[in-house]
Amino acid sequence: MRCLLFTLALLLLVVQVAAAETYAEKLGYPAGSRVLLVHCDDVGMCLSSTEGAIDGLEHGIVSSCSVMTACPWAGRAAQYLREHPQVDAGVHLAMTSEWDYYRWGPVAGKSAVPGLADQWGCLWDSVSLVTQHASADEIEREIRAQVDRALAFGFQPTHIDTHMGTLVARPDYVQRYYTVGIEKGLAVMAFANTEEELPSELQAVYQGLLKQVWNAGLPILDHIITNNYDWKADEKRDGYLKLLPQLKPGVTEIIVHCAMPSVEIYEIQGDSAASRWIADRRAMTDPQVKQLLKDQGIILTTWRELKERRARFGKPM
Repeated sequence: MRCLLFTLALLLLVVQVAAAETYAEKLGYPAGSRVLLVHCDDVGMCLSSTEGAIDGLEHGIVSSCSVMTACPWAGRAAQYLREHPQVDAGVHLAMTSEWDYYRWGPVAGKSAVPGLADQWGCLWDSVSLVTQHASADEIEREIRAQVDRALAFGFQPTHIDTHMGTLVARPDYVQRYYTVGIEKGLAVMAFANTEEELPSELQAVYQGLLKQVWNAGLPILDHIITNNYDWKADEKRDGYLKLLPQLKPGVTEIIVHCAMPSVEIYEIQGDSAASRWIADRRAMTDPQVKQLLKDQGIILTTWRELKERRARFGKPM
């Protein structure tokens, strides 16, 4: 009897493991595949971050990027994207302007979104101030304005994501963020393993939105990695060499920030943050990091490809 019970328990475990299909498999990748989206944020924030992202895209493992259309150097980023339409690019939706002296305001204008603007007419410098002052209606108005600016700049975004995590800081913000993405057919940064990133109070809301995103024909990630943000500059390269072999099966997004060395980036961010961004770019273009990706059999992808695969392979939940 004990042998029979053990066998039944083992069979149940096998069924449960088999049922735990990753989103990579749902999107048509072979079982067990490790699919990686290396995504560069903050393109257009300044010239250094824009040129750093371009270097990572052209000479490194960066496979996707997103442009802060509210920022001063978004025009340079847009010029590059118009000239390289194959590049996978989205809109990095900025509801904050967090640096001390280098600031930007809402694209919709202070009169249209007064709750998003400080006394200077700039976006608030912290997420907590946004959540205290800005309504969900204002958030949605600014999301739409930033996406519209991308179109006016002449590039068609493949996705939208959130700067500083502001759009996942309140349940009503998340709802508006995903609503716009679904309406416009833009992938959103939706990921299955929410316990890796989201606070407990958002879990239930988020799980319900995942089904809406998937059933709207948009892809979902399995994992997201952001703990690399805080690695020190001299830890970046070795950190990625250690991280890549540890990737789990499924679709994983690693978010990076790339910058070229310049007086500008040090003046904006200070020595520590600027050095980390410069080190990120160097790691993304490092020959050993690039070779390790190949040696590990990790599949590099883009939001554009994930959207195409969702249209071909994905079944409704």
